[in-house]
Parts: sequence; structure tokens; C-alpha cells
Amino acid sequence: MIEKVFKVLFFAVLSSLPLLLIGYIISQFFTKSTESLDIILFIIGAIPLVLFSPGLFSSSTSGAIHTPKVIYRLVDTLTPNNKRYSNSEDPRSKFNFSLNWVLAGLLLWIVSYFA
Repeated sequence: MIEKVFKVLFFAVLSSLPLLLIGYIISQFFTKSTESLDIILFIIGAIPLVLFSPGLFSSSTSGAIHTPKVIYRLVDTLTPNNKRYSNSEDPRSKFNFSLNWVLAGLLLWIVSYFA
């Protein structure tokens, strides 16, 4: 169990590093200073929270924000009680994927608070 927690935290930190780098690049090259780094990191950290938190708090798979990887869905898979999953759509892996990105957004918020 502790191994799974460390694995999720490790991937969350790895996911937050490119976001942190993007925030630094935006603050350095577009605003010519690092004074606005905190607000830029706050905004960039909010993006994964908005996009991936519905995947954590809802068991529904209908909607555009819930599953950003899905482009096309069959009509018969939109019923609320239909629990058909293909091999690549494991609900646990979707949850872990969303959890990693939500934690990465939270890490950016923490960094933006201290920046």
C-alpha cells in the first residue's frame, strides 16, 4: 500500500516538473522578470485541477472534461449503468492518471504560494 502511495507521488512530482518549467519560461521570457512567477504557477496549476478533478470525484464517463483522451465514443456506451470497459479503459488506471495530474496541480499551487 505504501508502495502505491509513493508511486503516485513520484509520478505527480514528475508531472509537475514540466508544468513548473513552462511557468518559469513564461514568466522569464514574456514578462521579463520572475516577479509574476507566483500568479503564473497558480494559473498553470489550476489547469490540471480543472481538467482532471472530475475524473476523481465522479464515476460517470460522459462529458468532455472527464476523459480528455477520448475523442469518439459509441452511442450505446453513454448509458449510465453500462460498465463495459475495454482493456485500455481500466477505471482504476483512469483514476490514477487523474490523481497524478490533480496532485501535480496542487504541487504547483504549493510552489506558487512560496514563490
